[in-house]
Amino acid sequence: MLTLTSKGSIREQLASYRTLQQGIDVFMKRIRRVHGEIDYVRTFEAHKKDKTLHAHFIITGLSPFVVPGCWKNLTPGFLAVVERRWRTGVWSLQTYLKNMAWECGMGYMADARPLPSYQAVNYVTKYLTKDLQDISIKGIRHVQTTRRVGAPGDKSEYRWQVGDFITARDFVRGEVVTDLQTGQQIPSDYWQEFDAYPPEMN
Repeated sequence: MLTLTSKGSIREQLASYRTLQQGIDVFMKRIRRVHGEIDYVRTFEAHKKDKTLHAHFIITGLSPFVVPGCWKNLTPGFLAVVERRWRTGVWSLQTYLKNMAWECGMGYMADARPLPSYQAVNYVTKYLTKDLQDISIKGIRHVQTTRRVGAPGDKSEYRWQVGDFITARDFVRGEVVTDLQTGQQIPSDYWQEFDAYPPEMN
């Protein structure tokens, strides 16, 4: 889970939105240079006091550390690493993101923390169903995702359902059901024995 803010000197909603909009575009291009292909869901939220905006992301594909190095074109930059085998020259993801957010014109107050997949689903669902929280900017995209999020191969064959559990009443008899969190396909005869999935919900 990643949170980005606008600069602390900006205390007006539209100005904070424009700062974030421009900064996030540059920020994500840099992220892709370091980490490769990523997927994310992004939503804006207004502060309670002054209504300035900050951005929340659920993002996949990041590594916990980065190290200085060179990209393929020999340009100096950072490289993603999973393990920190030595301390010198290794940045935590949190430190790297704070500095990069500042370089991209946003606030230094950036936060990144690992999130279990079940919490990610709950979090995204919460914000997809939340109102616009007094965000009154014309044309704002309250929620934005990368192209691959929520895009199965042949969309005509799929429908989505998000929740902590599902029941036999949610589906037509014989319909193929796949748990997208685990990739496991639920056999049709499962529903003859159980009323809900996962089994512990019975």
